[in-house]
Amino acid sequence: MATRRARQLSHHIPRRYREAGFDRYPANAIDADAVAEARRYCDEIDDRLDRGEGIWFIGPKGTGKTTLAMIISKHALKAQRSVAIYTAPVLLAHIAATYEQDAHHTYLQFMDRLAAVAADYSVDATLPAPGFREAVKQITGGGANVVFDPVGGDVFDESTRCIAFGGRLLVIGFTSGRIASVATNIPLIKGFSVIGVRAGEYGRRFPDKGRENQDAVWALAAEGRIRPRVDSRYKLADWRRAFEAMRDSRMIGKIVIEP
Repeated sequence: MATRRARQLSHHIPRRYREAGFDRYPANAIDADAVAEARRYCDEIDDRLDRGEGIWFIGPKGTGKTTLAMIISKHALKAQRSVAIYTAPVLLAHIAATYEQDAHHTYLQFMDRLAAVAADYSVDATLPAPGFREAVKQITGGGANVVFDPVGGDVFDESTRCIAFGGRLLVIGFTSGRIASVATNIPLIKGFSVIGVRAGEYGRRFPDKGRENQDAVWALAAEGRIRPRVDSRYKLADWRRAFEAMRDSRMIGKIVIEP
């Protein structure tokens, strides 16, 4: 019954993403940490879905969010799970259509079909901030379990409003240029955790765990499963130019300074 209801939803992988994979462009040029987390999700997809865990990707347009979502959807379909695939505008249009006088189904019936899906909802989340909180709640059925936020600013503010009770908001960085703050009553009432993710500092404070994490990353690199994007290389004598490029955000990926 649930599978039959779910099949009435949009579940086809768009043509441009049908050959997408972790080892193919553009996935192999996306932020290595994001790819590694998505790969772990796929490797454990049955357990993750059975626990009701999903992933919500946040970032500027063109950073690979949709590609990773489509790869996860492909793994879900391979595991004989059902998926729902909508761009944000199309999904919101479907929701709005349920309120028309000649609607084929009600809002609750449409939500019931979404609830029957046994996978994460894959959506092109390019909505401007602020403004995506209601879309996230509708798509996830109440809120995101984990938010990976390298943007900060308005995106962080919105994320605190659409994270699930007991969720984890991972602070990765502040590419928006604004360091956000949160009123302590919000995580108190909603019961979520704000976690700062600093891999280098974690390794310095917990050397054994740090080495364990580094070994895992190097193993993935040796297998070719992750390939960090190198934007440009500079000689050591040109270190100032490299720092200026980072300061001015003129790079996409990593800058390498060579001796």
